[in-house]
Order: sequence, then structure tokens, then C-alpha cells
Amino acid sequence: MQIEKDVQGFTLDARVELFQLAPPPGTQYPVQYFTPAGTDANTNPISFMGQQYQPWAIQAEGFEKSVQGSAPRPILSIANAVMGANGPIYGIFTQLVRQFKGLAVGR
Repeated sequence: MQIEKDVQGFTLDARVELFQLAPPPGTQYPVQYFTPAGTDANTNPISFMGQQYQPWAIQAEGFEKSVQGSAPRPILSIANAVMGANGPIYGIFTQLVRQFKGLAVGR
């Protein structure tokens, strides 16, 4: 069948990264969905499984799979300002980190 040949012949041109930032349980803050804002002019959100992922300056590194040694400690770097209706709002994520003494219990 042609469909089977098409599916088997696909190659990936780019990897899509999606981030779901959930604050610690019991808080009133909603889950936030982000995708890294690329260097191109594309500022459109990505839709995946019914959820909109907003372009944002975000990067994660340090994820490793290993059965030896200590557990990996990934690092998340994220822009800390948003553009509000009346101009920039600074310290959005700093406030959450300070309030909850880090976001390590989030997911």
C-alpha cells in the first residue's frame, strides 16, 4: 500500500520540544505550556493533543539516563519577563521560586 510506504519513508527534519511547567501541588497557579522560541520569526504557538504551547525563551539540559551514580540534576533556563497589556512584567518565575523555595517539587 502507498500509505505504508509513505509512513515508513518519513524522516524527521527537526525535533520539537514541549515543556509543561506545573507549580507545586496545592497552589492556585495553573500549569504553563511552552515551546522554545526559535531564532526565526515564527512566534505561533504549537498545538499538541489539544493543548497550546506558547513560544518562550526556554531551555532544558542535563537529562541523562544512567543506572550508576547519583541521579541527574537537570537545569531549566527560562525567560523571566512577559509582555503585559501595560508593558513588561518582570520577575514572573522568580516570584514562584521564592514563594515555594524552588520549583523542584513541580513537574
